[in-house]
Amino acid sequence: FGIELPWTAMLSILSAIKHCQPKKVSLIHSGLESKADLIHKTVDYPGFDMMEAGPHWFEGSEMDTARQLYAKVTAPAAKANLIRLAVLYQKGGVYLDTDTITMQSLDSLKSYQGYCGLEPLALPASLYQSMNPLSWAKAGLLLALRDVCVRLPQGYKIFKAIEPFYTQGVNNAVMGSVP
Repeated sequence: FGIELPWTAMLSILSAIKHCQPKKVSLIHSGLESKADLIHKTVDYPGFDMMEAGPHWFEGSEMDTARQLYAKVTAPAAKANLIRLAVLYQKGGVYLDTDTITMQSLDSLKSYQGYCGLEPLALPASLYQSMNPLSWAKAGLLLALRDVCVRLPQGYKIFKAIEPFYTQGVNNAVMGSVP
């Protein structure tokens, strides 16, 4: 949603194409009409197209609740969440946020009816119910360690060693589903 698409989004799309070699790649957007030619030139993939986000994705009575929510919400992230739900419901396939980098094929996930990503959380929802200062101290330490790993060359290797100390949480940046 919006008239700008960061260059990292192009990197995201190109990495998915390189590692997955899909038949079709769709950039679902709202507001990028004026940049369509540049985006098509950058991606240059026969199965690439751009599709407009909007209420038309919610046609059909089974999508009525989602359509009503889409009409009410104003935050772009909330609208995007509903659009990805509708697109996967209607068409199936794999949804990737444009800030993800695909590092390998997703073929091993094709046998599932649906899936979504997980992410390591330093601040899980359960923490906010806790009055235990040690739980909060651990969360602060995990946040600091993650920040250090981001800043270090090849910090991702260090992060892999400490990742088990984080709580795994559902993340909708990577999702797949049959229609």
